[in-house]
Amino acid sequence: SGANAFSRSAIGHAGLAKVLRQVGIPVVKSRHASLEKLSSGSVLVVAEPLHGGQAQEEQIRRALLAAPAALLVLPKWTGPPDQRRRGWLKQAVERPASDARWVLELAAPRAELVRESAAPHWTRNELGATPTLTAPVQLVRGLRPIVAAGDNVLIGEIAERGHRIWVLSDPDVI
Repeated sequence: SGANAFSRSAIGHAGLAKVLRQVGIPVVKSRHASLEKLSSGSVLVVAEPLHGGQAQEEQIRRALLAAPAALLVLPKWTGPPDQRRRGWLKQAVERPASDARWVLELAAPRAELVRESAAPHWTRNELGATPTLTAPVQLVRGLRPIVAAGDNVLIGEIAERGHRIWVLSDPDVI
């Protein structure tokens, strides 16, 4: 019932993996950030990792910095499983901001997490599709904006030495 690629719950990403496969995009799901499973032209997706100690932190950081292209999705929601419906959440609860800050620091230690109580008006959008989010909205400052409302970035980019990391600050758009 958690926020991972195996979960079909309201905060899970199994549905995204299924849709990508249905449109012909190969998907390999893993519980660990691993470069061994990437093929040429692949994107490493690290979606809402849980804090699992120093060893896991280093593994994620190394994978993000070594992958030619990576997407890092910050965590936002958690919740207890519903005991009556297997794989469902009983209730979604906003995770502490410190959880998202920890993940953000793995790729962008100088960036800042921002939580807004109102839906933003997008002033920059290099993707064309306009995201619709309801409050609370989780954004970051300090990344090159791809989709942003002023200085508050929904999708930002870090590009260094042939590596590109995109950061999705609010997983609700998934």
